Amino acid sequence: MASKNLHAAVVKNVISGDSVVLRALTSNGNQPPAERILALAFIQAPRFGAIKKPEDDEDFAVEARDYLRKLLVGKRVTFEVKYSTNSGREYGRLYTPEKADAAKLLLENGWAKINEQTRTRFGKSNTNDDSEEAAIVQDLLAAEAIAESSKRGLWKVKGAKPIKRIVSTDDNDAQFLNSYKGKPINAVIEQIRDGATFRIYLKLSGTWKLITLQLSGLKCPIVRVNIPGQPDLVEEFGLEARSFVETRLLQRDVTVMLEGSAGNGIFFGSIRHPAGNISELLLSCGLARVVDWSIAMVTGGPEKLRAAETLAKQKKIRLWKNYTPKASSSSNSSNFQATVIRIVNGDTLEIIDSDNNEREIQLSSIRQPKISDPKTAGYADEAKEVLRKRLAGQRVNVKIDYHKPAQDGFKARDCATVTRDGVNVSVELLKKGLANIIRHKQTDDQRSSCYDELLIADLSAVEKKLGIHSGKVKEPIKYTDLSGQAARAKSILPHLKRAGKLAGIVDYVSQGSRFRISIPRESTKITFVLGGIRCSRAGPDAKDALGNEALLFSKKRVMQRDVVIEIISADNTGGFIGNLFYSKETNLGIELLKAGLAEVHEYSASQMSNANLFFNAESIAKSARVGMWANYDESAEKAKEAEILLASQSSKISAVPNIEFIDLYISEMLDASNFYIQIAKKETLDELDL
Repeated sequence: MASKNLHAAVVKNVISGDSVVLRALTSNGNQPPAERILALAFIQAPRFGAIKKPEDDEDFAVEARDYLRKLLVGKRVTFEVKYSTNSGREYGRLYTPEKADAAKLLLENGWAKINEQTRTRFGKSNTNDDSEEAAIVQDLLAAEAIAESSKRGLWKVKGAKPIKRIVSTDDNDAQFLNSYKGKPINAVIEQIRDGATFRIYLKLSGTWKLITLQLSGLKCPIVRVNIPGQPDLVEEFGLEARSFVETRLLQRDVTVMLEGSAGNGIFFGSIRHPAGNISELLLSCGLARVVDWSIAMVTGGPEKLRAAETLAKQKKIRLWKNYTPKASSSSNSSNFQATVIRIVNGDTLEIIDSDNNEREIQLSSIRQPKISDPKTAGYADEAKEVLRKRLAGQRVNVKIDYHKPAQDGFKARDCATVTRDGVNVSVELLKKGLANIIRHKQTDDQRSSCYDELLIADLSAVEKKLGIHSGKVKEPIKYTDLSGQAARAKSILPHLKRAGKLAGIVDYVSQGSRFRISIPRESTKITFVLGGIRCSRAGPDAKDALGNEALLFSKKRVMQRDVVIEIISADNTGGFIGNLFYSKETNLGIELLKAGLAEVHEYSASQMSNANLFFNAESIAKSARVGMWANYDESAEKAKEAEILLASQSSKISAVPNIEFIDLYISEMLDASNFYIQIAKKETLDELDL
């Protein structure tokens, strides 16, 4: 190797089998190191066509360049410039770290030939030339002869199939992704646009496919220079991020995992290198930010990327140099246990905590499908039904993530992550395509504590085209509401009585013994009143606290639960009267009596086939002195009954009756001489039918 005029540099990348880009060993201030292109003198490798015209490639152009790439990229080399053209293109000799002549190695392995100009000038007819260049060329000719005789590289027998380049197009991107998604593909980084966007050759069988790859889950500062029709834009740390990746990955052998597609030959994915994961490295060095819109695609989950970004935030380096954590607006950030008593809609729950405080919470970072949209209204009903079956009456774990202030007519409320048996119900909804995920601003920390899980679940439903992502219209189930329609209730009563026990769903509990119930088999909604008992009235202004206790008792047991009802009769306001069973065979009316939260209504109980059970239940409450019977004195009660009996049997006692005329309603005729009446005003009865 000649020693004069030698310079040292690092090979940044290889353009072709006979041209390289060299990077200076040192930089000038904050500027990246200077670069120059060097073409190897005296030889010529197969030429490439334009990057998007692979059909113009000469045979074995890929193999020739790949040989030189593996030989030189990223290594410190020495070189000398022999001459340059009028256009400034430099030609010279280049030596590997082992001081081997790169041109000679190419010739010996058959990946280049002596160019015609050199062959003509220094060929066999000029053997008397004793110049330094002539000696160099003779050495190169000898190397070429070795490859030719051994049939290496370009000298292979005819019929050998060279590797072909292909360029990705939007026409086959989806099909290609389906074939290779999640599978490791050997690849070479061809170009680095910014720290997270690359042109990559995927090494497939017999072909190299050129794609644009964006790293899933993160974004680096923009570097946009010399793009036609667009102004130059170089964001802070953009050049540093690009240089950071170039020195580690440009034209290196890597493994690519394709994870998504944006069309037009642009894919999302992850890059693996023997030295580690470049995405994690960029984030931990503060040269990239996590982005929510693609992090759900990351193979293996987003946890490591989030952790890497958190590390950079804690160190306050580069992009996070001015980072200040935001204070949480959550009114209570701790976990607590609660019972779900009502599903308000597909994203809102009513719960009771351990102190019996009722509160309404919204599931964090999701929204139910739009009820106002005819195309998705049915999915909103389905979402509510999924939550009802999963949560109604169940103990759940609640974690308040953030507080949503009152706005646009909506009251303030806490937003929470709700889990049952370790399963996040928001994830369940999103996986089924029964909720929309809220796309928070990148700087918005007020979001679900399991936001990445939600993103992954939502992406899964989108890819599988489930629920609202299916493109199918789902209409809501239609019910006939008989509440408050006395005439229609009377007309359908015989049919419902003949049906015997009916499966129903308690939509709402308005009083301890009064309910709104849906009967799916009949596509009907009714007002239902427990027969045989009477509860005190509940409400904010209730005179008897037992009314609210009875209401809560019933809510906890049957609100939005599957129940069985047995209709006996109907009242004059359109309410149906009968038995209600929950947990298969438990009679709610009897349970209210046992708890002392109701008393037997003798006239109504007399219609029930199981009337004796009602009186027995009331006796149990009296004996236990619970509820309304807390101060019950059995001996005093018996004395009072005896006094009444004695008075009724006395024929000697006479008095002028105190006659009072009142308005009443005959609610039901049993026979010619027996009937039921309602003394309360109709306005009062209407108030009960909430």
